[in-house]
Amino acid sequence: MTRTQSPSRTDASAGTQTDTLYRTATGERAHLRGCPHVVGRDVTPVTADDADLPTCRFSWTELTGVGRIPQRTVDAGLRELGVQLPERKGMVALLKGVAWDDAHLPPSRAYLALALDGRRVAWAGRTYVQIGDEFTPLPQHRTGTTTVSELWGEPCDECFQERARNGTCNCG
Repeated sequence: MTRTQSPSRTDASAGTQTDTLYRTATGERAHLRGCPHVVGRDVTPVTADDADLPTCRFSWTELTGVGRIPQRTVDAGLRELGVQLPERKGMVALLKGVAWDDAHLPPSRAYLALALDGRRVAWAGRTYVQIGDEFTPLPQHRTGTTTVSELWGEPCDECFQERARNGTCNCG
C-alpha cells in the first residue's frame, strides 16, 4: 500500500478508501484511530499537508495486514488479548451493537480490531473500548502520562541521576 495525498489509505487490491489516519498535535507519525500510541488522546485527521508524515509501525502492520491474527468472536479475541472474565463480559456488552464482518488482533496483540467491509469500526484494548470516535475507558484504564515523584531530590551534577532526598546518589 502506498501513501496517498488524502488523509486515508487506499487498498490497492480493491481500489477503495479504507482507513482514516490521525495525528496528535505534536505527533511525528500517522496512526489509525485504534493504535495504542494514540488511544485516549486528542487527535486530528491527517491532511494533505501531512503527506510526508510516516505511519507508525503498529498502524502500518494493521493497514498492510501483515501478521493479523483472525478471531471468530469478540469474546475469543478479548480472551486472546488477555482480558480477564469480569472486564471481558462488560466489553462484549459494549461491543454488542457494533456491526462487523472481521475481527482480528494485530501482530503486537495490543488491541482487538473490528472491521466492516474492510473499514475499522471499533477497537478494544485491555482497559478500553472505542467505537468510532467514542472512547470508553474501563475503571483500570491509565493514560500514558507519568508523574514525577516528590520523594527524590535534585539531579546529581556528576552522574545526572536524581539524588535521594538526603542528598546522596549512586556515583559516590
